[in-house]
Amino acid sequence: MKKVFIGLFLSICSLSSVAAEKKIDPAVLEFAQLSGIEGILQSTMTQTRDSLQATMIDMSAGLKAQYPNLTAEQEKMLDDIMGQYVSSIINSIDVKTATYIYSEVVANGMSKSEVSQMNDFYKSPEGKNMQRVVGEASQELNEYILNTMSASVKVAQAKLVQDLNTFKASVTTGQQ
Repeated sequence: MKKVFIGLFLSICSLSSVAAEKKIDPAVLEFAQLSGIEGILQSTMTQTRDSLQATMIDMSAGLKAQYPNLTAEQEKMLDDIMGQYVSSIINSIDVKTATYIYSEVVANGMSKSEVSQMNDFYKSPEGKNMQRVVGEASQELNEYILNTMSASVKVAQAKLVQDLNTFKASVTTGQQ
């Protein structure tokens, strides 16, 4: 499930060249800045990175348990591979590009008058409070989703390993 989530997120972010080439109304860019979307996206990326790192640590520990005779050099190699995997995923996503994608959707979905009214709202004390609350809610939702997916991946991974071992045993038995 986590891989599906990451795949979808990467697919969305791959639209970056299209979004970056179009000129977006400055009022819409102001709306994106006032609404705090860049901070929300940055927080999401931080939480996603942390979740991926925790998953890689768990996977690495599982592999080390499966191969208890690894040398220190082999363990370091495994840790490096896992670290590179996390980095390649996280580094492929550009928060600025994602912010432009968000801005483009707003530009296409709201009139200039609506954007102007929303900007005025976000400049007000109520709007500033809303930005804070939405940011906190987004952070908590991200944490819930990532923690739930991480727990599900652990359960699914343990079941997968068990099923693959059963399969391997049946294939090995069938060949004898």
